[in-house]
Order: sequence, then structure tokens, then C-alpha cells
Amino acid sequence: KTGGSTVREFFREYAAVCKKSLALVEKCGYQWDRRKGLLEDCKFLSCVNAPQSIERVNSTILHDNYDILGGHFSFGMADDIFSNDAANPNNDNGAPQVRHMTFLRQPITRFVSHILYQQKQGNADKTETVEETVEDIKKRIRSSREKGEYVSSSIYPIYNNLLTPEQHAMKYDQEQTTHEQEELVKVQLSIDNLLRYNTIVGMTETFSQSIQIFEHAMGQIVNSTRKEEEVQEMFSRYIGEKESKNGSKRNDISTGSVLKELNKDEEFMAIFREFVKYEQMIVDFAMDMHQKQYEAVKKGHFERYTL
Repeated sequence: KTGGSTVREFFREYAAVCKKSLALVEKCGYQWDRRKGLLEDCKFLSCVNAPQSIERVNSTILHDNYDILGGHFSFGMADDIFSNDAANPNNDNGAPQVRHMTFLRQPITRFVSHILYQQKQGNADKTETVEETVEDIKKRIRSSREKGEYVSSSIYPIYNNLLTPEQHAMKYDQEQTTHEQEELVKVQLSIDNLLRYNTIVGMTETFSQSIQIFEHAMGQIVNSTRKEEEVQEMFSRYIGEKESKNGSKRNDISTGSVLKELNKDEEFMAIFREFVKYEQMIVDFAMDMHQKQYEAVKKGHFERYTL
């Protein structure tokens, strides 16, 4: 729940306008074999300017057919997919020579949006009013905290996509490592990867700024005036959207209305902030990266990238 539908729509249009091939995937495997390397297998969702008949994809298929890979998958899965000869070096920091982009969202907002989405999909008991939804969320979080759990035990953790497959495969000594220590390790690895992979960071809450960063990094790849105008028009439309369009809403119950009601209970919000504190560490760091990238774009100092 980080604006994925809008971001996918953006990249589909970008690929079509710029004549690039795009693969959108999900449910990628994280199995790691130290002798053979990465064994990935992704479910194929859709594509632009590429074969339509593929149901599942691996590194070879992606390397041979696609310029852009999008969807829910782990850092590191694209390391050997795209040839490096057309990409800019990443400052000798050990990262593969492809440009990684990720979209994140404030954890409290993401959790509320997730609950509404689950209700809308029929995967959670529906509540009829904002007040009932608020009480349901309070009950869920209080129950989790009583067990010593954090948000990663309730919804898809954001670090799932920020850790490499090898890092996913790491084993923790359950007798020597507490749950909190394990969470902190994953937080630090996620932050390290954001830097190592020279990631362009988009934020749902600052969607317009995010697309301006994308435009600066990706907008100069056409060689005709007509195409250049078409690309500029596309970016301008998305920049005009202050937030991503696919906010979770069920009837008259929106993420914003639930958050407004939750914020009236400061005692509970302290519990909520504790519940998401490890993800908040990642998002705070990512937001700082995002702001620095946006400021660099405004000053003309941000590195461009050519597909």
C-alpha cells in the first residue's frame, strides 16, 4: 500500500511513450543457493513492448526481453539481469550498474490503508463506520503489542523488498538474538542497501516531488522533438498529482478519516508509534534521501540516467 497502482500506471505509459520494454512481476522467489547463486522465479503480471505469452519469468527471460523491471521484488534480484554497458557506473560502491527506484509510505498511514484494503478485498471483517474501524485497529495493535510483536508480524514488511535474497536467507540464533535485535539488523541492512544501490526514493506523501526526481533521472532518452514533447507532457500530468490516486477507501471510510479519529487518542498513538518504530527508522532515513534528491534536482546536481 504505497501507491503501487499509480506507479505501475506511470511506468506502463513511460515504456509505451519511450519505446522501452517493461515487465511487471510479483511473488518473486527469495531462495538463495551459495553454489548456484540466485534462484528466482517471478509471476508475470503484464508487459509493454515485449512478448505477452510468458506466465513466469527468470533472469534469462528478463535479460533477453526487457529494459525495465517493476513490481514487488527484492533488491539484488536484478543484479545480473540487465547488461551494464548501457548504464552509468554507481560511484564504485559495489552496486550493480542499474538504477533502482523504490516507493515508500509512512508506516502508520500504510498500516491503516492496508486494513481498509483487506476489508475491501474481503480478507478481513468489514466495519461499518469510521469509529468501528478505529476500534478494530486499536484492538489489533494492542493485541500485537501485548505479544511483543511489531508491524512486520501483521502486514508485509517493507524490508522484504529492501533486503537482498542472500540477506533474506540469513539465519538468526533464536537463543542469542531477541526479536528486537533481529528487527534492528534488518533495519540497518535495509538502510545500507538504499545507499549501496544508489536508490531513487519516491514517497507516496510527496508524489509530485517523486515524479520530478524521476523526470530528471529518466526524462532525457528520446531523440525527436515530438517524442520529447510527449514525454514532457506525460511527466507534467503525473507531477500535477499531489498524491498517488489509489488511496484506500471503502464507501465513506478513507485512510484520512480513520487517521484523524485515531489521532484524537494520544495514549493509543504512543502504542501505535511503538508498533511501527522499526519501519519508521527505515522510512525516516528514506525520506531524508528523498528530500536530498529533490533538492539536488532543483539545483541541477542530480545524476541523470540513460536506459
